[in-house]
Amino acid sequence: MRIYVHIPFCERKCKYCNFASGVHPEATQIAYFFALNNELRIASRFIAQPVESVYIGGGTPSSVNPKLIAEIMQTIKTHFQVNKTTECTIEANPNSITPEKLEIYKNSGLNRISFGAQSFDPNTLQTLGRTHTPEQIFDAVKSAHDSGFNNINVDLILGVKKFKNLKTNVQKLKESGLTHISAYMLILEDNTPLKHEVSLGKIQTLTDDESVDEYEKAKTIFEDLGFNRYEISNFAKSGFECKHNKGYWQCEEYYGAGLNAHSYVDGKRFYNTENLEEYMLKFGGGELNKNNEKIKKINKKILKNTEKIRFFNKKYKKITKFNNFFKNNTNKNKIFQTLKFRFAGERIYQFAEAVEHLTKSQKIEEYIMLALRTEEGINLNHLQKLGCDIKKEKAEEIKFLQAQNAIALTPTHLKIAPAFFGVQNQIILKLI
Repeated sequence: MRIYVHIPFCERKCKYCNFASGVHPEATQIAYFFALNNELRIASRFIAQPVESVYIGGGTPSSVNPKLIAEIMQTIKTHFQVNKTTECTIEANPNSITPEKLEIYKNSGLNRISFGAQSFDPNTLQTLGRTHTPEQIFDAVKSAHDSGFNNINVDLILGVKKFKNLKTNVQKLKESGLTHISAYMLILEDNTPLKHEVSLGKIQTLTDDESVDEYEKAKTIFEDLGFNRYEISNFAKSGFECKHNKGYWQCEEYYGAGLNAHSYVDGKRFYNTENLEEYMLKFGGGELNKNNEKIKKINKKILKNTEKIRFFNKKYKKITKFNNFFKNNTNKNKIFQTLKFRFAGERIYQFAEAVEHLTKSQKIEEYIMLALRTEEGINLNHLQKLGCDIKKEKAEEIKFLQAQNAIALTPTHLKIAPAFFGVQNQIILKLI
């Protein structure tokens, strides 16, 4: 089992981002974490498997008070089966990290950190709407390593502009303790400022062919420096592959807690609301009635900041219900008790916005699509357990792809040849 925790708070919204995230005051963050801890406690009733990885993403988790992150980790460690081998990652921006935060993260049980570097070029960072400088990337990686983190990732975005001095910069990060690189192609998402600026011709990004060339150059550099590709966008030093993401590519189960977080449990896919107000009202109760003193402190802080609580930007204008909830119910005990009964005996996806029951064919297609992104490829035995003998069902397609040297077939695996990763979508379409 994997656990993903979504923190929807940022210092500033990046131009390319369409995630459920935004800039909100501290009072909102406290109320959200209150609900988030409660959701995790509820979910723990239904999850008995050991947790192999925890991933705290966003948003920008490092932008909030680190004590809130430590509380989340304590909730997970208390209510789920977490052990010393569990990989626990937190995403961070290079400019929002401090030695004090790193110490709290480390003491809370986090053992992997992922920095949103995106580029080493100041102009590209400005184009993307990032708030850090190239220098802060190097400082953050060194600071994390000095604080005891020996598993450090940086995210890079390909396709904006051509990288300059990429080998020199990655070599410098490696010397500071870097163990993993995620290099993603730029996707111009709908309803983002970056896509709007590109459509108006204000910003010019690389063409598809230029982006592929840039990817191939980056791949060569990463591998020359000892970062081996194990998935199309991910490179790692030996032994530092990301367990959490590997779980996704192998179609393993995961639970997503937080705003708009998605889950896959017991053959069902479901997700939380993307409305911040609705999320906090749904999960703001539960079995926390025992912690009355803590509740009073949280309420007092929220009530003190009722004007600041106009955190729902343009998308969340309807705040009356939320404010009245906290104003008119200073004694939450009865409310929590009612919610407690509502939670009892329910299913893990009781508050989901929608639930999809995956069919056999959907499970097979998803596994093929995701597994072919990896260097390991499709595990034929696993695929057969799902009900598909691909060597028989796709015999002609496999024969054609083998003739093109596009795939490699062994008794146990089928994978895409390294030279054909750039056209993986066409290969996948032939095999599903």
